[in-house]
Amino acid sequence: MSFKIVPSVPVAYGRIVRSAGPHSEGVKVSNPLALMWHWMTQGAHRIHIEEMSPASPHVVSTLPALLLGCQPMRSQIQVGGGIRDAHTARLLAAHGADTLVLSRMLYDPVQFSKILEVVPGSQIMVCLGMDAELNPLITESMAIASQSGVSRVLLAGPWQSPTIFPSQHQTIRHFQDRGFEVWIAGRLRHRRTVMGLKELEVSGVIIGQAFYRGYLSYTDLKSLETS
Repeated sequence: MSFKIVPSVPVAYGRIVRSAGPHSEGVKVSNPLALMWHWMTQGAHRIHIEEMSPASPHVVSTLPALLLGCQPMRSQIQVGGGIRDAHTARLLAAHGADTLVLSRMLYDPVQFSKILEVVPGSQIMVCLGMDAELNPLITESMAIASQSGVSRVLLAGPWQSPTIFPSQHQTIRHFQDRGFEVWIAGRLRHRRTVMGLKELEVSGVIIGQAFYRGYLSYTDLKSLETS
């Protein structure tokens, strides 16, 4: 069973979100591409970019340029946030995004279906809150996802407690039993939590602020990875 540690790079208006720097391991950068290259040189096989700029026709996304800038290193790059229509999804995939992480679009099954018409389900990861499937729109989108070959679910926290609670364990098993790869993100800050998630056979964890604030060390956690 593969288990991966995925650093997250939060970006707004083409720059790293302030709380992501200075880096706890001594890297002080404001350019997101420089931080992405840092993670790649540290051995990250996959990096998550989180677009945090507000939706606006006046805001030009820098994500396509960042994706092109990462191509020489050949790491897998996944993108979350800012994907609100099929045009944007197709553009990001064409510029090298290995995976598109969709969250808000699950509340709009029509738009979600349109995205799956232009991007294969194998390149989509759906991001859900722990109780998201109580919403009928999410239930409809998940049915569409299953029919379209989507096989990965990202369960968004909070996961800041060192303890994995029975309800969290149950939700993980629920999706695993349905044949999904389960990934975890959201306020992870304890090594014990990461180890517990690995024991539950999740496919990987996405970590951002815990690295940047010094709660966790990427160098330390990378030893937990398996191929």
